[in-house]
Amino acid sequence: MSKPISGRAEVAQAEQSLSIKPPRVVGALGASLQPVNGMVGSGIFAVPALVYAGVGDFAPWMFVSVGILFFPIVWCFAQLAARFDESGGPQLYVQAAFGPFLGFQAGWMRYASSAAAAGGNMHVMVSYLAALFPALEAPVARPVSVLLILWAIMAVNYAGMRSAVRALAGISVLKFLPILVLIGAGLLWAPPAFRPALPQFSQTESVLLLVFYTFMGFEGLVISAGEVKSPRRTIPYALMASIGIIALLYMLVQWAYIGVAPELGSGAAGEAAMPLANMAAFLAGPWAAGVIVLTAAFSICATTLEAGINTSRVSYAMAENGLLPRVLAHVSRRFRTPDASILLLGCTASLFALSGAFAFLAVASTVSRIVMYLLCAAALPVLRRREMAEGGRGWRLLDIAMPVLAIVACLWVARQASAEAFGVLALTVLAGALLYFIARREPRTSARQVT
Repeated sequence: MSKPISGRAEVAQAEQSLSIKPPRVVGALGASLQPVNGMVGSGIFAVPALVYAGVGDFAPWMFVSVGILFFPIVWCFAQLAARFDESGGPQLYVQAAFGPFLGFQAGWMRYASSAAAAGGNMHVMVSYLAALFPALEAPVARPVSVLLILWAIMAVNYAGMRSAVRALAGISVLKFLPILVLIGAGLLWAPPAFRPALPQFSQTESVLLLVFYTFMGFEGLVISAGEVKSPRRTIPYALMASIGIIALLYMLVQWAYIGVAPELGSGAAGEAAMPLANMAAFLAGPWAAGVIVLTAAFSICATTLEAGINTSRVSYAMAENGLLPRVLAHVSRRFRTPDASILLLGCTASLFALSGAFAFLAVASTVSRIVMYLLCAAALPVLRRREMAEGGRGWRLLDIAMPVLAIVACLWVARQASAEAFGVLALTVLAGALLYFIARREPRTSARQVT
């Protein structure tokens, strides 16, 4: 008689674990850290030289221009975030507007590209660390280091959202403080002329695309909305503020670099290694370059931790919405984190890192992100029309203008992508369709209904 009772107790305990929700522990500061770290990764250490080489003294103003171009996309996400208070983000928005198939594709594309990026970022991080510790480049040491760092980040994620946000805050200090000190030193060396300059129009379009990429990644916060305090108010403000903060940060970095670049050699000085590391070496000596290299490693670590927090919530939200097996909605009774989804992400990212398959998906990652932005921008007026049908207020000019501008911006950027990127994207979509129909073969009840 004891075995059946024990079996029923285990089933009841499992069902109870599936009904547990991660707590809302992320406040305004923690919410702001996520989009900022999502946008500032390793690119900030290389982009200044590339933008300066392309458009000269107009480079700082390029970030203002692209920030304005990107603003309608962020506005659409802020409006969508104000309508939902559960985790899921793009997957949730697209499913609510267009149904489960497109919702699954939105979640799948975000998950696949982020998991691949996590695997790739670990290799980049080890490469930076190897500049200081050459032994890490050994054939065995590299993959072991990649896996150890990756699973350390997953462990921080598993230990609880509050712990993960605290770790993200600590790493953010190590990440941004040296950059701010370098900016200050560069501006003191050569105070900038705060006046617009005409760009070199022959290269403006390609540089616009490069700068556009630096703003991508802001949307991670909306995916974990179910763990944010007062998400309908906190998240929109955090998204809008983060775009202004990042545009200002890149402008200041660019001004500092422009002041020092002539002393380094040519207009594209320092691009062979890390421009900011070369800039630091010029201003303060080789030790400063080492600090910037280490800062780049911390920057990648923070970006990967932010991505790990939110990517694991993609599969969790999809399971909650009945799009993936219910086991992925399991929440740890001790840490109140989606443990099964975190484990899945760690295994997936490890496979990408060890196999090198991340390079395959990296080709289409930008395009898939743009397609996701486009679907979300299109979802907003659909949801707005439903609200009107239910007696909501009438249309405002921004309700129409911003989604249209966001869609136009996405289409323009997508037009710059290569045929190879679209080919990989098509394969990703086909794989997603196959997974969708496999996951939907057996009926299951979801934890919540999305309408």
